[in-house]
Amino acid sequence: KLRPIANLSSRPAAAAAAAAGGWSVNQQLSSLFEVLRFELAANPAVEGFGIHGKDDVYTRFRAFVRELRKRPYLLSGGDGAPRFYIVSVDIEQCYDNIRQKELLSLVEGLLREDSYTISRHVMMHPLPSQGRIVTRTRRAAAVA
Repeated sequence: KLRPIANLSSRPAAAAAAAAGGWSVNQQLSSLFEVLRFELAANPAVEGFGIHGKDDVYTRFRAFVRELRKRPYLLSGGDGAPRFYIVSVDIEQCYDNIRQKELLSLVEGLLREDSYTISRHVMMHPLPSQGRIVTRTRRAAAVA
């Protein structure tokens, strides 16, 4: 199961930055990220337990609580007092320990096509009251 995560906005070291055109790690991985989003949209089952924001957390937690209410014996200890614990864990520098070859193998298994097309378009919205134009750039992957 896979949940793509991209929050690596730091720039690479000087030699690597020159080779990559000075792009951040996120910029370098953005096309791959779009392809993974495309594949996850086509086959949501591979995502597993990925959560994309507070709405997903609430939806899943609400379903969890409903199930617990059906079986109250799961919440009580031997003395009948309700017992329920939530633990949040953040593992520091966990991405430094990812085995790159295994990750590459996992990603290759998700890619169902030999090639993809990444399209990029800009949407422009005039704001006459403010005398300016707001632009938004969107990217999307498709089968080539």
